[in-house]
Amino acid sequence: MSDENGNPIALDPNLNADTLLHRFFPDDNKRCENLYHYHTRTYVNDFLSTPPNKDDAPKISIQEVKNAFLDMSPFSSPGPDGIFAALIQWNIDILSLPLVSLFQSCLDISYFPKSWKEGTLLTIPKVDYPDKTSHKSQRPITLLSVLGKGLEKILLERFLFHEQSSSLWFHEAQQGFRKHSSTDKALLALKIQLEKDRVVGEATALLKLDIQSAFDLAWHPAILRNLIKKGLPSIYVHLIASYLADRSIQISFGGGHAKKSLTLSTPQGAVLSPFLWNIFLDPILHKLQSSHPELRISAWANDVILAFNYRFTNPQIAKNTCLLAS
Repeated sequence: MSDENGNPIALDPNLNADTLLHRFFPDDNKRCENLYHYHTRTYVNDFLSTPPNKDDAPKISIQEVKNAFLDMSPFSSPGPDGIFAALIQWNIDILSLPLVSLFQSCLDISYFPKSWKEGTLLTIPKVDYPDKTSHKSQRPITLLSVLGKGLEKILLERFLFHEQSSSLWFHEAQQGFRKHSSTDKALLALKIQLEKDRVVGEATALLKLDIQSAFDLAWHPAILRNLIKKGLPSIYVHLIASYLADRSIQISFGGGHAKKSLTLSTPQGAVLSPFLWNIFLDPILHKLQSSHPELRISAWANDVILAFNYRFTNPQIAKNTCLLAS
């Protein structure tokens, strides 16, 4: 491992593992916050200080539990508890009722068990990354408890129902992690629009934004604030606050071991992470659109493309551009 300046870290396996964790998962630095951060924290804390209404959420059903676990890949890598989804799937008729009781208790008291928030980090090497000593040459994946994933799946389906049954939750430009969406569909729509622009003699400028370490840097108060603003029932907001709090991650890397608490992030590998990332990003897309109505925005997870049209004042340049495009 090397530091941010490319200098090698001392050959201490535990130090290397600890450095890798802190590179992937920086801490929430309150000393760098501004007035927006203060108001957001205050708004969320005031909301969470009021007990939720249990009647806002229907009781968890046996069918929801069965659907959640039967939808899982049976032999995906387990979390720290070592339980494979297959073990629950093979005994789903016996376990579904106790799991209903367990999950309902979590919902009633707005508590996501701490053991379900303890992750094991795996890193997958990026073959084409030039500097193999940099943490950026590794892709982080978090392994989590299958029981926690079961509750996450139930919550996700309920959140998606709220999204579809109320006013539009997400900006129409957000294609990532949405039903009936795909990268192919998003790229095809962009290609068709570019061709239409060329036909009417307009050029298009594209600006691509790639938000680095997006999931690992997601700020929890902003996620909760946006959920509140979207009108998610308070009992779910309280449970997501518990879900995001007191998370931890551990890693065994290069013969060393390290563990740290997480004050930012929605872990890659968690069922709810893509949905919560979309919630986190959504106000930015709306702000861009309202500030610049002429922009065409296309977003896929942490990749955002901004496009705008313009006409050439020189007819010869326009003609040459059309010839090149064709």
